[in-house]
Amino acid sequence: MIKFTITSTKGGVGKTTLTANLGALLADMGLRVLLIDADVQPSLSKYFPLAAPQPAAGLTEVIVRGQVTAACITPTVFPNLHIVVSDDPEGHLPNWLLNRIDRGFRLRFALQSPAVAGHYDCVLIDTQGSIGPLQDAAVMAADILVSPITPEILSAREFKDGTMELLDRLEPGSALGATLGPVKAVIYRQDRTSDARLIASGIREDFIRLKGRVSVLDTVQGQFAALQARAGAEDRLRLEQHAALVTELEDRISNEAVLGESCVVPGAPPAHNPDSADTMHLISQLQLDMMVMSFACDLTRVASIQYSNGMNHTQFPWIGSMSDGHALSHAGDTDGAAWAEWGTRERWYAEQVAYLLQRMSEIPEGAGTMLDHVCLLWVNELAQGNTHSHQRMPFVMAGNLGGAFRTGRYLAYDHVPHNNLLVSLQNAFGIEGQTFGDPAFCTGPLGGLT
Repeated sequence: MIKFTITSTKGGVGKTTLTANLGALLADMGLRVLLIDADVQPSLSKYFPLAAPQPAAGLTEVIVRGQVTAACITPTVFPNLHIVVSDDPEGHLPNWLLNRIDRGFRLRFALQSPAVAGHYDCVLIDTQGSIGPLQDAAVMAADILVSPITPEILSAREFKDGTMELLDRLEPGSALGATLGPVKAVIYRQDRTSDARLIASGIREDFIRLKGRVSVLDTVQGQFAALQARAGAEDRLRLEQHAALVTELEDRISNEAVLGESCVVPGAPPAHNPDSADTMHLISQLQLDMMVMSFACDLTRVASIQYSNGMNHTQFPWIGSMSDGHALSHAGDTDGAAWAEWGTRERWYAEQVAYLLQRMSEIPEGAGTMLDHVCLLWVNELAQGNTHSHQRMPFVMAGNLGGAFRTGRYLAYDHVPHNNLLVSLQNAFGIEGQTFGDPAFCTGPLGGLT
């Protein structure tokens, strides 16, 4: 269950509209959604027709009793969409909360009630447009905070001076185990005027880096829809994928919560010529270091590195191997000198893998190290180059993916498709399936790995 609180210390910016639309969209997608109207001015409570003409209870009982009972939840006429209505038109709840030492945590604990936990996928909390104990409680209850901002001077200033000050004031609650969720500042209602574009740009520049805590998202559905309408089907799909990736990347870069103690942003590397064989070993180490830091900073969960391919003519001057790589791979079985030189190159590759594994083993993660939670696969494209044979091709696996594989063994398989290993890997990552790539080269997961 994910709890969203839509908050802003400025009224009239669209909190209720955003809450209602987001809730309806999630419910239409099949998710079980609970709306909570935490505004003493019950706008959200009037947004959707209710299945019950007179709710038995609402927000008052939730706050006063410190729990959500079945009587507090009212179904709307729409499937999967329920609501806790605001039933305090006189505004007594904020004053009542002021006298409670647990006022900031009351709604947070209430949402752990059996009537909520396990029954809903999402909880969306609407808030009032002013600072007070009720809004504090709603903010402290959230996993994710969403703050709408219109591209207007007053809205932007209120976000900086009001909403962010609110979060700064509540942030010490993390010492009691109530860590504030990341803030998603949504810029919307943006028109095509130069003033609106200028203000939106200023919001992004000022707040996207704010303590690494605020992610600024642009709501540009109008422009995006217009571009989609002019694009073909394939291009529309690419636009959607691009938008999703940009949002994901922006989240990862701007949210400092993903950065562990081992995350160290690397400085600018030395200027190496990537087209020179003389620098390949230097660039290799830089790439491996960057791979480890990308994992440590949670910027990616998957990485790959390819040093060469079967048709390459790379030389390895730093280890004294100056032969053409492709020709060397086709040397006969009795060519001892060629095999010795090829072995020198393979040893260097093994040293790179060893370096990567060593770096991973130095990064604490959970009860062990990063190496305990990854799976590294080292492969070669040929088992025997001079005959182009793919039989008995060697694969090296390291890291047990949190216990998914039993390492420290040598396993030999005869006439087993290589794709079966890839099927086992995808299953270990939680992706079901019996094939990987061309089904003609799969017979299911590879046995004996656990």
